[in-house]
Amino acid sequence: MFSSRNPFLVLARGHGAVRIAPLLVLSLLLVAGCGETTTEPGPDPLTFQGTVQPTEAHPDFTGNVWINTTTQQMAVTVSFAEGPDADGYEWVVREGNCTAPGGVIGSEADYPTIMPDGEGTWEALLEWGFRDEPSVAMEVDFIPAGGGSAEFLGCATLEPQPEG
Repeated sequence: MFSSRNPFLVLARGHGAVRIAPLLVLSLLLVAGCGETTTEPGPDPLTFQGTVQPTEAHPDFTGNVWINTTTQQMAVTVSFAEGPDADGYEWVVREGNCTAPGGVIGSEADYPTIMPDGEGTWEALLEWGFRDEPSVAMEVDFIPAGGGSAEFLGCATLEPQPEG
């Protein structure tokens, strides 16, 4: 008489009230939905862009820098041309601009060495970020091939780009 394959049939026959089963199913669905949480989406990444202004010692060193950032992550893309032979490039992002740089954003120890590919490009994703800066300055030093102390190559003032 009772079907073990259809629990709603058991509920409907158990008390002779066929109307209870649909209400019970609706109540269970509503209760199950109450446990769900929604996550508000975070802010869209903000893009900063700038061009490297070389030092007098390295006038041919040029490059473009793009940083997409949120409060938790910073994705950096660089494209350099005519850089000196190097084992890599050290860099930091500072508050302010190249004329008046401020404090380093994050920790200097967290910045990985830039190792451009054969096309002069490099990308990295850092697990910290920043937002709401009117501009930032990316300072670039190169690490001479074969060792030696790093030498300042140039700086790029990066400005927030209009969202579009």
